[in-house]
Amino acid sequence: MDWLYVILAGLGAGLLSLLLGLLILNNKKESVITSFATAFAAGTLIAAAFFDLLHEAVEIGEETQVFGEESVFFIMGFAVLGILIFFVLETVLSRFHSHARISPCEDCDHSGKEHNHMGVMITIGDSLHNFMDGIAIAAGFLISPISGLIITLAVMAHEIPQEVGDIAIMRASGMSKKKAIWLNAVSSLASLVGALIFFGIGKALGELGDGWFAPIFAVVAGFFIYIAATDIIPTLHEEKNRKIAIAKMLTLIAGVVVLALLVYFLHPLID
Repeated sequence: MDWLYVILAGLGAGLLSLLLGLLILNNKKESVITSFATAFAAGTLIAAAFFDLLHEAVEIGEETQVFGEESVFFIMGFAVLGILIFFVLETVLSRFHSHARISPCEDCDHSGKEHNHMGVMITIGDSLHNFMDGIAIAAGFLISPISGLIITLAVMAHEIPQEVGDIAIMRASGMSKKKAIWLNAVSSLASLVGALIFFGIGKALGELGDGWFAPIFAVVAGFFIYIAATDIIPTLHEEKNRKIAIAKMLTLIAGVVVLALLVYFLHPLID
């Protein structure tokens, strides 16, 4: 049954996020909805990292004494390691996204070859990003089905505005809507692949003892913290309108509160 949950979550995080993103993209207030969805996503990622993943990592570390009496210190170190790892990966991924975000009219002839090149770059970048999202989902299900659901919701909140942005970029380059959707659908399947691979690895490590889960959860928490702190929150600071900036700030806080409450009320169901 656990594998079925992972499969459904991996597919849901990818394809359902794409579907919801398309609904937003077709809305006249797409830019407004996306900006507030992004703020909410930042809050959910922060809450999932601290209240679920890190909390669970510390509990496991203290129970199993996987790092001796200094378990908390080493677990926090693995969270920092997660931030550093994903900083390096983001640097690599940004090459695909930054090149893809250059308007074709500046240095290309709008040829089909250029559109294909842009589509490939964005698809590769998104596939790697979605693969890491799948790892986060798998980590959640290694804790429990409830945690898996919570992490999946946080990933979806982050992915929906991301899908909107990527499709908009492809369309702006002159790519057909059908092809842009198809390429994003293909890249979204990477979350399922990442979830299945990492869940299998986690199950194998679990046979060696629960202590192995502590550093894994801490690293994934670092991933969430990095995404929220470096990819999302800085974009919110770019808002010039004071009232809208305050509204986005409150939306981010709402994301934290909603996920924290989900963790608080749902986790006792599995204890």
